Formats: sequence, structure tokens, C-alpha cells
Amino acid sequence: MDVVDRIRGYFYEGEPIGPVPWSLLDQSNWSSFQSQVYWAIGQIPHGETRTYGWVAGRLGNAAASRAVGQALKKNPFPILIPCHRVLSTNSLGGFMGTADPTQVEVQLKKRLMMLEEEYKSPVFSFLTPARSWVSYGRALGSQ
Repeated sequence: MDVVDRIRGYFYEGEPIGPVPWSLLDQSNWSSFQSQVYWAIGQIPHGETRTYGWVAGRLGNAAASRAVGQALKKNPFPILIPCHRVLSTNSLGGFMGTADPTQVEVQLKKRLMMLEEEYKSPVFSFLTPARSWVSYGRALGSQ
């Protein structure tokens, strides 16, 4: 299955995209620190979250939480490299350069997290009726 099909399955059904396709991503403009941060968040399982401090700790510098946030702000592939799974200890944190919960970027982060949270394994698909992205978006809009 190619990356486009994996992304399509993610948005339509909430299916895990799978491992980050590192070999397909242009990493030439990344600093060493950015590469380490992106690799660490690529290890966060679908539907789970971690904190900026957790990421910093994985890199061996628990005091680097803000630096982690700055690296994530520059993430050029925010769906494939799942920076939406990284939270502040007391809030959702930011996404794509903004932390304002009224902004579209943070609203997208919430939707991505909800999509992953609601994903049901195909083995148990009889428990949750299939949904399309359109009906999912409508359900979110009605909240």
C-alpha cells in the first residue's frame, strides 16, 4: 500500500498510517536536533499522546521541552510525522505554530486526536458503523 492510500485510510477510517516513510521525506534542511525530535515522535503509537517533556527526555535532555516545541513548529510533514500526538503537561499545546485553541491549527490537532482515539480495529468493525470523513466532520461541527 502506498503512502497516499495510507493517508486516505487515515482520514476516511482513522486507520493507522503506519511507520513514518523516512526514505520518502526530504530531510536535507533538518538540523540534527529536529531529526532526533521527529524520530522520537514517530515512535508514539497511533491514538496515544506524549508530552514535550517526554520527547525531551527521550533525547537525553529533560530541560529541552521548549526546544522540542520549536522543532515541532517546523515539522514539514505534520500528518506523517505525528506532532499532533505531543501535548503540554497542562493543555493541548500548540500545532503548526500556534497554541491558540480558537485557531484552525489547534482545531485540526483536536480532530486528528479524536480521529485516532475513535479508531476501532477492523477485527471489531461490527461494533462501530463505518463513517465517511464528511459525516465525521458534520458530527464534530454539531458539538
